[in-house]
Amino acid sequence: MAHDPLSAIFNGTYEETLTLELPRIEGVIKGSEIPAPPGKLGYTGTVAITQNKMKVDLRYDDSEGHSLLWNGEYTLVSK
Repeated sequence: MAHDPLSAIFNGTYEETLTLELPRIEGVIKGSEIPAPPGKLGYTGTVAITQNKMKVDLRYDDSEGHSLLWNGEYTLVSK
């Protein structure tokens, strides 16, 4: 993953993952329903899953509400 074409050329690419334990695989899931790892901040916002589409709009549950880098729309595929 590179933020821009020049980063990909000069810095190479890397793979990054984020695993969230979601309580269900359809509908709108509130950030407060997603368990946070021990010692980490919880979430506010939503994850919306409809058919094969997922929209992530989450922020860390702190006074500044920092957004997750993973926010955006995704197409889900079977594994």
